[in-house]
Amino acid sequence: MNTARTFTRYSYLGTTDEHTTCDCCGKSDLKSTVGIRDLETGEDVFFGSTCAARALKVKVVEVRKGTANADESKRVAAEKARREAFESECRAFHAWAEARTGVVLYDRLGNPDREQFVRHFGEGAMLAARRAYLAERLAAA
Repeated sequence: MNTARTFTRYSYLGTTDEHTTCDCCGKSDLKSTVGIRDLETGEDVFFGSTCAARALKVKVVEVRKGTANADESKRVAAEKARREAFESECRAFHAWAEARTGVVLYDRLGNPDREQFVRHFGEGAMLAARRAYLAERLAAA
C-alpha cells in the first residue's frame, strides 16, 4: 500500500540525507531534502521543505506530513521484504534438513516447524545442522 500523497503533477518520495542541496534554489548543506517525483516527466527532484511547499502549492506542514507518510511506506515495505527473505531462508533450511534426515519438519499448515526439529533432533543438532547448511551454501556460492 503506497500512502504517498499524489498531486496533479508531483508525488512525495520521502526525505533523504543523501541529497543536501536544494534543486530549486541551490541552497546547500541542508540536513535533509524532500524527494519529489514529477509524474509527467518521471524526474526525481530534491527540494528543501520550503521550496517543496512552494512547488506543490501547499503549506510546509503538509509537505512534512506527506514526506512522513512516504517514509513510513518505505519503512513498512522494507520490513516486509526483510520478513519475506527471512521466511524464505527458513523454508530453504528446513527443506535442506528434511532432504538429509527424511523427517518432515513442517506443521500441518506447511510452515517450517522449528520446535518439531528440536524435539526430534535436540537443540545441539539444530545448531549443527544450521552450520552445515550455511557451510554448504557458502561452498556453492
